Amino acid sequence: MTAVFSRYRNELLELILAFLTLIVAFSYPNILNFQSILLVVGVAFIVHELCHRFAATSMGLLARFRVWGYGLLVTIVSVLLTGGNFTLAAPGTVYIYTSPNKRERGLIALAGPFSNLALGLMLSCLRPISTIMGMAANVNFQLAFINMLPFSILDGRYIMDWSRRIWIGVMVAIVFSLALSLYTR
Repeated sequence: MTAVFSRYRNELLELILAFLTLIVAFSYPNILNFQSILLVVGVAFIVHELCHRFAATSMGLLARFRVWGYGLLVTIVSVLLTGGNFTLAAPGTVYIYTSPNKRERGLIALAGPFSNLALGLMLSCLRPISTIMGMAANVNFQLAFINMLPFSILDGRYIMDWSRRIWIGVMVAIVFSLALSLYTR
């Protein structure tokens, strides 16, 4: 694991800080679910961010995860304001230190939400076996949806800048999956 993060000393620490923020956010107000949330959110978040990073590095670009201070605050405030019913999860992002073209940037941005959509669909198939699988699917769909919003440093902005058609197609799949996941809870 350290070989993956060896280029940037603080990257692993920042990833852990963002991870812990999400665990607290998704656990609120029912801290009794902490262990389940730890596993569910941990996998969803780590897969999402590392898919961005690996997509960028596979294109020969320098990239690393960075905590976004404002995003940490927005994550916690969204949970407190909604009593834990909604989490606007935006604790950090993968920064690209070399200049990707519009297509590369769009593909890198797409890697995160698409990984959550794929993971959510796989976990949905396991819902009849375990309720935690349904919860995990729902969390993945929520993270995919939030990250597809075309604002600020969220993935949706870069995907839409690159290809509106792809943004619409992926967003429709995510919204449909999220709605179905919430309906079948």
